Amino acid sequence: LFGVGYNNFCLARKVFFDEENLISHSCSGSDSSLIFILSTLGIVGFIFLLDLVLSFWKKLEDNQWSICLKTVLIMILVHSQFNNSIFYPWVLGILTFLIPFASNAKTGR
Repeated sequence: LFGVGYNNFCLARKVFFDEENLISHSCSGSDSSLIFILSTLGIVGFIFLLDLVLSFWKKLEDNQWSICLKTVLIMILVHSQFNNSIFYPWVLGILTFLIPFASNAKTGR
C-alpha cells in the first residue's frame, strides 16, 4: 500500500521473496519504470504522483514548447514500460531542459 522506498527495493526483494541463496547481481530494480515507481512509492504515492503529473499536463498552454514536451513525455512513457528509461540521466536532462520552457513560454518562443 505504501511501497518499500527507493533505496530499499533490493532489500525488500530479498526479504519478501527469500532470494538470499540466489547468486544474482540484478537486484537494483525492475525493467519497467512504472512498476519500479509503483513498488517504491506504493499505491498511495503513485496516486499522488499521477495527480501531480496530470495537473501539470492540464496547465500547459498550446505552444510549440508544450507540444514538444507532451510528445517527449508520451514517448518516454511508452518506452519506460519495457525499459527503466525514466531514470536515465539523459532522459532526466531532456526533461529538465523542456519543462521550464514549456511551462513559462507565453510568447511561443
